[in-house]
Amino acid sequence: MNMKKLLLLSAMSLFFFAITQSASAQIIQNGGFETGNFNGWTIDGNSNTPVVNTVQPHSGTYSAAAGLFGPFPSPEPTGDSSFFQLFTVPNGGTLSFWHWDYTTDTITFDWQDAYIINSSGVILQTIFHQCNNTQTYLLTTVSLAAYVGQTVGVKFLVHQDGFGDDTGMYVDDVSVVPEPSVASLGLLGFGALAATAIVRRMRRSAA
Repeated sequence: MNMKKLLLLSAMSLFFFAITQSASAQIIQNGGFETGNFNGWTIDGNSNTPVVNTVQPHSGTYSAAAGLFGPFPSPEPTGDSSFFQLFTVPNGGTLSFWHWDYTTDTITFDWQDAYIINSSGVILQTIFHQCNNTQTYLLTTVSLAAYVGQTVGVKFLVHQDGFGDDTGMYVDDVSVVPEPSVASLGLLGFGALAATAIVRRMRRSAA
């Protein structure tokens, strides 16, 4: 292998290393629920108790479900079906998740919620408060820039009023991707510039 090809390989290696470092730094445990259970999560609302099942995954095999899903009316409980996970926000970044919503009621009585909470369970931010029957997966993203250095949590909750009008929500592919570090950005920029320069030189030499 000549020197130009070696330099090109080195530059591209730095480039892809920086991309990999940025993309792989996700800090939510079991965000796709592919363990088949709530490992990494805490259930704090048991009316009815959330489950992980194979009924409606966004990707993979499993997703988490809170609340109840018809089409036939079930013995609807009164109260909250909810779960959460705490994590430390290193340097901003973005929380993202997919949710699939079902209801036969209205927001006066039932709802599907998502929150940012603190370590004591206090709501810091309501991501959404709704009673939707979209029955398709929707992506939600939330900036975490306001919580850098804090231990916060993402919480999903379905409230039902016990009158037989079911409401539920599936959740899948929850992730937190931090902002790229200065070092990763530096490697990314250096690798891209070096690779571009070497490719240009090789083209000129071949001309």
